[in-house]
Amino acid sequence: ELVKLTGNKHWLTATGLAIKLQKPANSNWMNISQKELASLIYEELKAHASTNDRVIRWCWYPSRRTLEMLWGHIDVVKEKDVPIYERKDMPFDDAALLLPEDAPLWFISHNHKDLKICIELKEWLAEKGIACWLSEYEINQGESISDSIINAIEGCRGVLIPLTGNSITSVWVLKELSRLNDLPCLFILNPQQKALNEVIEKLMEYQPVKDWRNQEKEIKLKIYQDKREEFLKTYFLENERDKKRKERAAEFFDKLLREAKLEGSVFYWQDGVSYGKEILEQAISSE
Repeated sequence: ELVKLTGNKHWLTATGLAIKLQKPANSNWMNISQKELASLIYEELKAHASTNDRVIRWCWYPSRRTLEMLWGHIDVVKEKDVPIYERKDMPFDDAALLLPEDAPLWFISHNHKDLKICIELKEWLAEKGIACWLSEYEINQGESISDSIINAIEGCRGVLIPLTGNSITSVWVLKELSRLNDLPCLFILNPQQKALNEVIEKLMEYQPVKDWRNQEKEIKLKIYQDKREEFLKTYFLENERDKKRKERAAEFFDKLLREAKLEGSVFYWQDGVSYGKEILEQAISSE
C-alpha cells in the first residue's frame, strides 16, 4: 500500500492503512473490523520497529485521531532519527482513554476554533469519570462526519455547548442543537466573552417568567432583545462574511428563545462563581 502512494507523502496512520486494506472487494481482511485490524497493524508495527532489517519505519508522529504512524519504505524516505513529537494544541488524552466503557458519555458541540477549551473540558470531565465525545478525537479519516455525529448524539447522555462567538455562528452547532430531542443540553460560558454572556444572562432572566400577560415578562423580553441587538451590531463587522455569521448568530438566539430551557442549564467555565465548575460537575453527574 505504501508503494502505491505518490508524491512525497510516503506515510499512513495504522487506521489509514486498515481502511486501505479493507477497500478492495476481494480483500482478505473483510472478516475483521477496521478497529481490530488497525490494532493488529499497530502491534505488528511496534514489533517491526525493533528489527534490524526493517523496511518500513514506524514512529510516534501526531495525528488527530491517534499517535501511531508508519512511514514509507526506508529506501524512499531514508532512515531518520525521529524525536518524540507532542502536539501543544491537542495533548494526548491518557486519562480519557482509561475510562471504563460504561462511563457516562457527553457530546461536546463546538466550533473547531474553540478546540482548546473543549480539550480542557474533556480532560477535566475525564478526571471526574465522565467521558466526552469530541469530533477531533473520534472521527477517523474516510468516515462520514454527519453519520458519526448523529450516532454520537443518539448514544450520549447529554450535550455540552461552550458558548462563544464562534459556536453561536457555527453551522454544525446549529445542526447539532436541532437534533437534541429530549436530551439535556448544558451551555458553558467563558468569562472572557462578556458581551455574549450578558445576552445569555438576560435571556435566562426572561425565560422563567411564564405568564405572557405578565408585565414583568414584557419588560424582561424587551431588555433581552435590546441587549441581543446591541451585541449583534457591535460584534459583527459590515462585510459579506460577517453578514452570514450575524444571521446564524441571530438564528441561534432565536432557537434558544423558542426551544432551550436555560434555567439551570447555563454554567460558567470558572471556579468561585454562583454557577461555575462545581455546579456544572453536579449537574452532569446527576443527569
